[in-house]
Amino acid sequence: MVEIKIENNSYEIPTEWKDITLRYWCGLYSIISQYNRKDEEGNVIEAEHSEVELLKMNRDIFMYLTGLSQNEMNRLDVDSVNEAVATFSSLLEEYKPKGIEKFELDGEEYLFPKEFLRRNTFGDYIESTHLDSTIEIMKHGRFDVLPEQMAILCRRADEEYDDDAIPAKTEKFKELTMDFVWEFSFFFDNAKRKINSDFPNVFGENRRGSGGGKGRVSTVGLYNKFIKPYGWLNSLYMVAEKGIFRIEGYNDIDSVKETNLYKILTYLSWNTAKNDYEIAVQEKIHNKNNITP
Repeated sequence: MVEIKIENNSYEIPTEWKDITLRYWCGLYSIISQYNRKDEEGNVIEAEHSEVELLKMNRDIFMYLTGLSQNEMNRLDVDSVNEAVATFSSLLEEYKPKGIEKFELDGEEYLFPKEFLRRNTFGDYIESTHLDSTIEIMKHGRFDVLPEQMAILCRRADEEYDDDAIPAKTEKFKELTMDFVWEFSFFFDNAKRKINSDFPNVFGENRRGSGGGKGRVSTVGLYNKFIKPYGWLNSLYMVAEKGIFRIEGYNDIDSVKETNLYKILTYLSWNTAKNDYEIAVQEKIHNKNNITP
């Protein structure tokens, strides 16, 4: 925090991410978003604000930072307010991850899922990654999604996953400071990149058409239209139908969700490779003149 004086009054302004909770940042994010121009798809257009827009945005940000009312704001010098907001913006730099693996909240220690592939279940992964698909429609973008992802994946050393506890845990994690939230965001993005790298064909999206030669029909468009929107549910239902990961006391779908993530992704990767091989063989059979060694 830094103390700023304007007309004999002092105001504390946050200057580091550790000074700001996720809930507090969402309020600030809402103000900034109101003044961002967006294209038809909702993407922010990189453009400078007009002078009037900048003045209004700085006013709203300063009111949020200090808790002042509109009437109180009207009595302050505009240049001083703009300078205070500029100080806040310049000091609150882009977060640089430090590689932490745990955090403390309300006297309890929570761990990042360091051995994500080895210890977490397939259910953990699809529940947390499914939330990514909702980012575009959320009021605060990914900041509405992160606390729930953390609630699913970050646990105490003695904590077992409890689906019923996730809503309350999500609300609790909104009080985390933004340094821990950013750390988890970087951690989770890296974990997903590693999974995509280790299992590049796990989705099997680049399906080649069946049959060979001129008669081959491409199914990529059909896949994108009918199958892809269901995301991980496609894999969940397919593996559940096979019944090979059945666990006593669970139905087929819950059995798959309770199975180790690495085992499921390995199976999906193998299954996709097998399908690719069978398609390639069929193409050679139906296109004998163009067989390559």
